Amino acid sequence: MTAVAICGGAELRTACEVLGLEDTGSRPRLVLVDLRVADAARAAAAFDAQIPRIVIGTPDQTGLLAALGDDRVLVASSTDPSVLGPLVVRALPHAARDRTRVITVTAARGGTGRTLCAANLARRLAADRTVMAIDATGTGGLGWWLAVEPRPWADLDALAGAVPFRVHALDRPDAELFSTWKTTLAGSPAAGLAYRWRGIVVVQYTVPGDVIRQQPDVGEALSVSGYYASSQLGQGIVAVVADGSGTLLMADVPADELKRLIL
Repeated sequence: MTAVAICGGAELRTACEVLGLEDTGSRPRLVLVDLRVADAARAAAAFDAQIPRIVIGTPDQTGLLAALGDDRVLVASSTDPSVLGPLVVRALPHAARDRTRVITVTAARGGTGRTLCAANLARRLAADRTVMAIDATGTGGLGWWLAVEPRPWADLDALAGAVPFRVHALDRPDAELFSTWKTTLAGSPAAGLAYRWRGIVVVQYTVPGDVIRQQPDVGEALSVSGYYASSQLGQGIVAVVADGSGTLLMADVPADELKRLIL
């Protein structure tokens, strides 16, 4: 809630509650004064003159204030929240955006309680500020502790549902899938997958089989050998088609080595 000084009666206090304004005895950001209430002006005079004011009064009172032309004083004829709300927005000083703070919770191995620690920290901080919690493990464990429904980075079910063809992930114990995404390739929907394998990153694109075959040299190799393999500038490329889906692998290794992942 926004800290303000309320100098007026029950009608003004009720309007401030509706607007999320909290009466404070010191350091208010705004002073609201209802001149129709006895001693309200005297109470407002106790606050620093540099603090913006919103003044509610009778037609004669508001007319006089408007004639003075003080930019720090906004005038209202009623305590209705629909009248005061826009004036509050205009009067409040624009607060500078707080610097974003990043807190990293890590550990040398699993099972040490880092995810639980991060979840409890996020809950505590979220009580009075905006918090973004990122689970860099990609397992979704942090979401479980926070009672939300996360999507792990390697959520193959979600990816498979986003493209109109089958997605065949590499089924090898030494190839660790760590990221998936939906994209386009040659103008067609495509599924992207990334693996860690022998210290390098292997990228896989899956597209409709016709997209793979439409490249003349690739289509010819698929017809003769059942796969396409090429090495250029140290990068290997391998393509196969199965169940109507075309799979393209790329990595910084020779194609003869890369094709062992899929053939």
